[in-house]
Amino acid sequence: MDGFEIRASRDPQPMADFARQAGWNQTIAECQLLVDAPAAITLYAFKGTAIIGSAAAQVYGGGRMGFVNMVFVLPESRGHGIATALLKAVMAARPDVATWRLYATEAGSKVYAKIGYRQAFTMAKYFAAPEVVRAWPREGAEAMTAADIPAVAACDAAAFGFSRPWVVDFLYRRQPALAFKLCRDGRLTGFSLGRVGANARHVAINAASQADACALLRRSAAEEHAGRPVQVMAYETQRDFTAYLLSSGFKATVTMYVMDFGAPCPQPSTNYVGAFGGEFA
Repeated sequence: MDGFEIRASRDPQPMADFARQAGWNQTIAECQLLVDAPAAITLYAFKGTAIIGSAAAQVYGGGRMGFVNMVFVLPESRGHGIATALLKAVMAARPDVATWRLYATEAGSKVYAKIGYRQAFTMAKYFAAPEVVRAWPREGAEAMTAADIPAVAACDAAAFGFSRPWVVDFLYRRQPALAFKLCRDGRLTGFSLGRVGANARHVAINAASQADACALLRRSAAEEHAGRPVQVMAYETQRDFTAYLLSSGFKATVTMYVMDFGAPCPQPSTNYVGAFGGEFA
């Protein structure tokens, strides 16, 4: 398509509008956080005055990794290379980034592979209906407090690979009733954070063991919120945890391909389950 232009912007509203049209789980508050995050990149494709596409990224570790997200083009404008142009523009904005990572559907993975992205591993979204988790016991973990944020952020950094305390702070302060922790001998050994997205209640967990991960999931998932289903994202390598999800009434839906461009990057820690990844999905 001729006549489109890519411009940087810090306006989260078009991104949130695209997320709603695509059926994604991001809210306007989360899109605002993506725009405001340190070293954030937000680009829109314009045709005249109309915004027809978007792409964004968060850069971590001083350029060691960049997570690409929110790549979207209006259906009537697809097939003209706009998504590819947006992705290349994001990457060109930070040529120092060692590894770019994104989550793709099966169809999207073919597009990204053409410009050099390679599949690192896969993950899937699992959902449970409210009635499945409503009767789960509200026990096994204690409520997180604001005083726990530094320890939780350090635990998250160890598993995720990069420090992002602003994300931990945002998630806790938006939904403190969905934040839980496990402690042993006075030391934090696991936590769960929840977000109420546009379509589902997303739970992310970092725990020292399978048993702890399951305890945190049960505690967080049992908190009712507006009848929304519970969403958990799990990596293919976490077979014991995914088996637990399936045996507990969760259903696997969308398979996501985690794709990298550039230097090899290690897989996520095995104790990092129900992940938020580099953005909110």
